Parts: sequence; structure tokens; C-alpha cells
Amino acid sequence: MPYRFPTAALAATLLLGCGGDSSGPTSSIPAELVGNWIAEPACLPICGWTLTSSTDPEVSLNFVDDPLFITVGVGIESDADFELSFSGQSAPERGTLRVQGQMMIITADAGTVDTADYHIQGGYLHMQLRKEYAFSVGGQAHSGRPAGVFERQ
Repeated sequence: MPYRFPTAALAATLLLGCGGDSSGPTSSIPAELVGNWIAEPACLPICGWTLTSSTDPEVSLNFVDDPLFITVGVGIESDADFELSFSGQSAPERGTLRVQGQMMIITADAGTVDTADYHIQGGYLHMQLRKEYAFSVGGQAHSGRPAGVFERQ
């Protein structure tokens, strides 16, 4: 069953998208992932932060009009510090990031956990959350998984 997904909160879903426990495998953060990543209008059409319908790929929302910044910093042991901010947000969301293979495990300081599949290609971070969210376009109900392409700053 898809979760209700308010479009105003889309940019914050990497850290606020779901609850759960943070147990699980950990590994070192790949050096290529450490850094500052951004999706902003200047990077269009490559960059984006989108929600695309699982049943109708023609239905898609791109939220890159409000720049989304992701900072992954080297942390102690196997976790890295993680910060997410977007235009108009009063304070960034913070937490830790662990990596298992090509999966990110993102734990917000508030304790919520989300997971995303990722890869880096051509200097861009591609990621897709694993959870589906319900959304509406033109009065039509859809569900889909948020995905983003971010450029290294």
C-alpha cells in the first residue's frame, strides 16, 4: 500500500520519508560519494528531483525549481554525516548515512530511516528511494518512488 506523500515535503523525503529501525549492515562510505551534491535549475535537464507514476511513466513531477543540496561528509567509523537542505527550508535536515553495496541507509537525527538505491555516473549522483508514495496530478491519484540526479559541487 503506498504512503501518502505531500508534494510540499518531497525534497525532504530522503530523511523524513519513513520510520523504522536503523539496524543492519554497515560499511565504509565510498570516497566518490563524499562531497556536496546539488539539483538546481541551472543543471536541468540532467539534474532533477522527481516523482514519477509507477503505472503511467508519462505522469511526473520535478521539484528542482527549489534547489536541493545534499552534503555527505566523512564521519567516524563506518557512518558519514548527512545533511539535506532545500530552498526555503529554515534549517537543514541532518543525520547519518551508511552504505551497503549500492544502497544508502539514511537515518535522520530524529530517528526516522529511509533507504535508497544509488550509483555515481559521469560526475552525477543518481538515487531512487525504495518506498512508494501516493500523489495527485490533475486530480488523478498515482503512486511512485522519488528519484534524483545531483551534480557534484
